[in-house]
Order: sequence, then C-alpha cells, then structure tokens
Amino acid sequence: MGESTTTTMAAPTPVDASAHAAFRMRLVEILKSQEDMLPPAQSSLGKLYQLFQSPESSVEDCVEIIKLDPAMAARIFRLANSPAYRGKATAISEAVIHLGFAQVRQIAFSAGFFKKFAAFKLPPGMEKFWLRNMFVARMTERICAQFQIFGGMEYLAGLLHDTGWLLLATHFPVELGLIAASEKPSPLSDKEILSFSHAEIAAAICATSLLPPRVTNAVVNHHNPLALLVAGLPPSHNSDVFLGAVLNVCDKVADACDLEIPWQKTGLTLDAVKETAEAKWLTQFGKPIKYEALIEVELPKAQEICASLAG
Repeated sequence: MGESTTTTMAAPTPVDASAHAAFRMRLVEILKSQEDMLPPAQSSLGKLYQLFQSPESSVEDCVEIIKLDPAMAARIFRLANSPAYRGKATAISEAVIHLGFAQVRQIAFSAGFFKKFAAFKLPPGMEKFWLRNMFVARMTERICAQFQIFGGMEYLAGLLHDTGWLLLATHFPVELGLIAASEKPSPLSDKEILSFSHAEIAAAICATSLLPPRVTNAVVNHHNPLALLVAGLPPSHNSDVFLGAVLNVCDKVADACDLEIPWQKTGLTLDAVKETAEAKWLTQFGKPIKYEALIEVELPKAQEICASLAG
C-alpha cells in the first residue's frame, strides 16, 4: 500500500484556463494508462467476479476457484477465524460457508481494490483512507441490502467513491495541497483549482471499468445526490439517487466514527448525521436504518479485512 507523504499547504491561488486545460489533458492520459478496476477474466479474481454475477453459481464453484489462489485462500481462512467473524474453519469450504457468499464477494472485491491502488500514494494525514473506504463500502452494501439490492455493485461504489484522492495525491500533490488549504468545501475547491473534482475522477475510474451507469452517477454525485432527483418521478431504491444518498450518509457516518478526511472535517455526530437531508430522504422507503447496530458489526469487520490485506 502507498505511504503517506508530506505536502506543503500553500495558500490557494487563482488558476488560469490554460492550466485547467493542461490538468484535464494530463488526467485523461493518466486514466487511459490505468488498468480496469475489474481484473482479467482468466485470473482467479476475474473468475470470482464472474461467478458472483451468475445466478447459477454455488459455494462449491467458489471454493474451487479460491483453492487455486493461495493468497486468497489464506486471507479467507484468516478472516473466517478472526475475532470479528468468530469461525473455527479447518478447510477452505468451511471458511467460505461460515463467511457466506456475500462476505467472500466483498473480500474478493477488496483484494482487487487494494491490488489496483496499492502503488498510489496516500493523501497527507489520511492513514485511515483504506479503512474508511472499506467501512463505507460495507455500510453501503448493508443498507442497500435492507431494500433487496444485491449484486456487489453497491460495495464497489463504496470502495471507489473516494479513489480520486489517491490519484490526486499521486499525480497532483501540489494541487492537492492547495485544495486542502482552501476554505471552500470539496468538490468546489477541487474544481476551482483543477476544473474537475475528486468525485469526477472516481466516476471516471468507474466508467472506464464499465461499471453500471447507476454506480457512476451515484459516485460522481455522492456529495449532492438529491440534485439527481427528477420532478414528477417517484423515488426508487433502485435508482442512482438512492445509491448516491446512501454513499453520502455512509461518508458522514465514517466522519462520526473518527475516520474523517483531514481537510473536510465535518464534526458531525451520529445524531447529526440522522438529521441530514440525505438521511431524512432515505426514511421515506419505510425501513429504519439502525446505524449504531450496523457500526458495531461493520467497523470491526472492515478493520479485519484491512489488516488481512495489509499483511
């Protein structure tokens, strides 16, 4: 995984149009040079991804693929028998059954995420970046699952929604320093300095990896998801608005759990999160979200996954 670097926080200065154009051209070149988020189809991770999307897949199919990847098998064993998961597996099949299909899918997606972004630098002061994204991803999938939304794309949306910060820290460190020093909130400060936001970078990564438009739209608008509402259309939990609102709320829950982005400190408590426009909008779907209970379960599991990947 990348190491945190020190960036000098200079006072923001105006950036002219030619500089903005140069930044955008460089960003396009960087994105073109990156591999897709989804792994090659013939790799063990790629085979698992395909398996997770098939309604005919079985635990036995999953076990056979994991057996071919010693690192994945070791990670599955470690997690199944960790304090957070409380298993006593002695065989990979027992570990997979104990964790469950959805948990194994999350671990596989997380492994792909770490593999892709491990070489990127961490933004200054964001040593908890990996934990934050893992936690947001788990919370996002759990909340969406209350409304019968499955498939893993919600988890990927959570993993990817803030990856723009990694790209900025790696390729635009000076500009990131200006963003961090700005008194304006992101993504306004991002666009002022670079003409594009960290959310737009993350959405571009989603798009180039051919993730569904619902994911891309939710990621690019996760700071203001209710702007996607269309007058006259009834709210739907299958929409990009819903996924964006869940991402927004989970981001704020992470803030309340002391996993804040240093230059975006909101100071929100969990009670304050419940009073935000996005959290209130989600209540109309009739299923109360028990945030405290979710945090108690999902934060330790996110920590365990991060530890296994770091190891």
